[in-house]
Amino acid sequence: ESPYRLLKLLAELADIMPARRVYVGRELTKHFEESLVGTPAEIAARFQGRAVKGELVVVLAPAGRHEAVGPLSGATAEEVNAKA
Repeated sequence: ESPYRLLKLLAELADIMPARRVYVGRELTKHFEESLVGTPAEIAARFQGRAVKGELVVVLAPAGRHEAVGPLSGATAEEVNAKA
């Protein structure tokens, strides 16, 4: 992800799936490597008040058994997977 879009992405994830676990890796394999795991809001709070720099990797945890897939769909991950 672009450092310029990270906070916007985390805000959108917090709205859509606030309890989903997220991993953000910054500057992987480099001297200033940083790894954060938490909810979108928790990770956004860690980046507030500082410039987001470097290459970023964002990974979302899979949906839980009863976690809604989207704010409007009302479908659980099991229902979506059953239709696939």
